[in-house]
Amino acid sequence: MRPRPSRHVGRRAGRTAVLALMSAVALAFTPAPVAADATLIVAEPAPGAVLSTAPPAVDLRFGAEVSAPDSHVVVMTADGRDVSEHAATPLGPQRLSVQLRPGASGDLTIGYHVVFLDGASTSGAYRISVGTGVSPAPLSAEAQRAVTMSVTGHGHQIDPASAVLLLLDGAVLAGALFLLWVRPRDVRRAWSYRGR
Repeated sequence: MRPRPSRHVGRRAGRTAVLALMSAVALAFTPAPVAADATLIVAEPAPGAVLSTAPPAVDLRFGAEVSAPDSHVVVMTADGRDVSEHAATPLGPQRLSVQLRPGASGDLTIGYHVVFLDGASTSGAYRISVGTGVSPAPLSAEAQRAVTMSVTGHGHQIDPASAVLLLLDGAVLAGALFLLWVRPRDVRRAWSYRGR
């Protein structure tokens, strides 16, 4: 009689499929690599600029495509007042602009937290001087912390499609782990034969 493969062969294939699925899920949760050019390239006005009057807007250009809805730019006075007129708006795939309220003066701190389309992000801050005739004061640790909190302390809404996919991934992973846990443990026979 011809031998027929036991269930052991099927179980091995099943385990291989489950491990491949778990590897795919793990890769899906691996953070995206930071883009090499995901930094501030050009700022207008430039860091350390000494201006007689406030510019109508601050324009920032980055080295990668920006996700404007997820990015934030703020302009603050030395005493912590926000003089940004509106939220940052895109001026192109790599540029953001924020308008200033009229009459802003003194040392102004520009802070930004920018999320890029590839998932990378960058944050930073710099100062300009308006109407003082001298270079802006160095950015102290306290001022750096205040502006960083103002641009990174915001919340984003959860994308419904991403939330559903995340739940499905979790359910598949839980099912795979359950199947591994309840699999039969009797693998003594590699081949079984049909009775007469």
